[in-house]
Amino acid sequence: MRRNNAHLAIWASILGTVALLLLGLWAAPAQEQALLAFVSERAGNFDLWTVHADGSGARRLTRHQAYDGEPVWSPDGRRLAFVSDRDGNDEVYVMDATGRNIRNISRDPATDQWPTWSPDGKLLAFHSERAGNMEVYVAPATGGPATNISHSPQSDLQPQWSPDGALIAFISDRTGDQEIFITTPSGAAQTNLTQNTAFEGRQRWSPDGRQIAFISHRNGTIDVFVMQRDGTGAREVAPDWAWDDNPAWSPDGKYLAFESYRTGNREVFIAPVAGGNPVNLTNNPADDYAPTWSPDGTRIAFVSERTGNTEIFVMGADGSQPINVSRNPGEDNSPAWRPR
Repeated sequence: MRRNNAHLAIWASILGTVALLLLGLWAAPAQEQALLAFVSERAGNFDLWTVHADGSGARRLTRHQAYDGEPVWSPDGRRLAFVSDRDGNDEVYVMDATGRNIRNISRDPATDQWPTWSPDGKLLAFHSERAGNMEVYVAPATGGPATNISHSPQSDLQPQWSPDGALIAFISDRTGDQEIFITTPSGAAQTNLTQNTAFEGRQRWSPDGRQIAFISHRNGTIDVFVMQRDGTGAREVAPDWAWDDNPAWSPDGKYLAFESYRTGNREVFIAPVAGGNPVNLTNNPADDYAPTWSPDGTRIAFVSERTGNTEIFVMGADGSQPINVSRNPGEDNSPAWRPR
């Protein structure tokens, strides 16, 4: 009798679920929409906002008469680091993804900029002028003393943490020209990777951390290059005499998106890292630039001036269906995808 009752209970549960499905009263939890942080002047000054990748749900995160910019998501997508001059000079701040709990991390009267998260989200690297020249510092993401890890009388700028957290790449003019260096988070084993008399910069780690994309003037114009993480094997990705800039890796590491003047104005191109013909994704007479891939690799966000002001657009990774997601006459820039 107990077994029969158990069978009846199971069948009742199954039939109840089927009924709810038919009535549309039950559904699997909806997948969270892709989200972008960006900088907007729409409220009269530069603040941080978020918007869904389809242009819905624009939300203002910061409300201050000062400049707020350079949004960078924490690896878990729960916090944002950014730069603000709300205390009278550029400082590095961290806040929750909702815009709450804003904290000054750098806390120094000198200029502090360019925050980048360690892969575990515990530390922030940034450059600071507190020593009298620009140096690279590391500080706890929750606040605390910042440590100078570059220690050079010349300028050291724009740190980028490797995906495995073992290295920080930065640019330095300590050799008399701008080169790309790496160091450990403690400042040990500082190594010049590029060793070239030409201008080098915009270093970007590949998703697997084995390669670094960068720009270089070594061939007579600014072009996009890729090298191994030890600096060997440097090669140009999409040779052309026009200016190419701002390389961005696809999440699978197979492609680089970049901006190029090879059509006469700035356009967003992609090219296979292994070699092959670049493809113009934007094909618009206005300037399109600053591409950044969605975490799933299916879309690319970029900045465009095609509406007469700077706006944030999102398109398919093949250039299809570009949509204006910021939709405002104020200046919008610096799109940053929230990690998955």
